[in-house]
Amino acid sequence: MRTALPVLLLLSLGVLLAARANAQPAAAPPARTLVYVDDVTAADPALAPDATALTSTLCAALAKDRRLDVMCAPDVRQILAFAATAAMVGTGSGPTGPMMERLNKTQLMVSGVFRKEGAGFVFVVKGGKKSDSSTPEVMEIDRALVALEQRAGVQRALLDALPALAARIADGLLKPAAPPSTPAPPPAPLGG
Repeated sequence: MRTALPVLLLLSLGVLLAARANAQPAAAPPARTLVYVDDVTAADPALAPDATALTSTLCAALAKDRRLDVMCAPDVRQILAFAATAAMVGTGSGPTGPMMERLNKTQLMVSGVFRKEGAGFVFVVKGGKKSDSSTPEVMEIDRALVALEQRAGVQRALLDALPALAARIADGLLKPAAPPSTPAPPPAPLGG
């Protein structure tokens, strides 16, 4: 019985190696689409801190989608500021080369506007093709592919709705383009 066990192990190992050698190589994961998320604009300066929180939360929610490679405006600004400071003190240009390369490769972007309306709040998000005239300092959407509006009585409800909103934005950005003769759909209201 003792000699049978090593023989069985060797046979099993041989079968496993043969199966592995004949197996098709795993397909490479699909390339992730670069998306730039601009700062959420507050319609009222008093809402600026809340708009900053919405920007961070929207970036995080979009980044969970494995199809997207998300670049957030606050992070880009921080890296560019660090590089500018490094250049001023003579320590080199820092990470601007790779950052600029990624910004130039980016074709899609997301922007949003946050405002108070009556007793509640409204968050309008649109995503689309990046304008050819966009620069790292000013990124603009040339053609919207998706536009959504979220209304809520309290700000916390907006934050809670962001994961579902981000999923709809990602789907809208990545769906195949409609034929040119088809008009873009109007913004779809989300629950209230």
